[in-house]
Amino acid sequence: KALADALKSNKTIRTFILAHNGLGKETGMALAEAMKINKTLTELGLERNRLGDEAGKILAESLKDHEALTKLGLSNNQLGSEAGKALAATFLVLKQLTWINLEDNQLGKEAGMALAGALKACQALSILGLSNNQLGNDAGKALAEA
Repeated sequence: KALADALKSNKTIRTFILAHNGLGKETGMALAEAMKINKTLTELGLERNRLGDEAGKILAESLKDHEALTKLGLSNNQLGSEAGKALAATFLVLKQLTWINLEDNQLGKEAGMALAGALKACQALSILGLSNNQLGNDAGKALAEA
């Protein structure tokens, strides 16, 4: 939480990596609140932190105004369908993203379909990681066509 509070007032940080720290839901929610205030990041890496679906959804919604963000790493965070759908809605707005890693979550078919629709808007995207998310055949096909 202290890091989230510091991030609220620091406008010079461009890359913020807190991977492999077991932050959990509460800290994830605090970081989402900080993201509503600090919009200077170009890279956010929160891989392997067990954020969970609820914190993932709130974080996704807090990133919608981040016009500078080009890299987003949220792999292995126990994100489910709700977080995946919220991320898809955010990706419709963040067309400048070049790198997205959502591997090793539990996004499922619904989120996979939503992401496929959103990825058409991400013209700058060059790297996308979605392995091990139980997306299923329909979402896989939709993603391949995106």
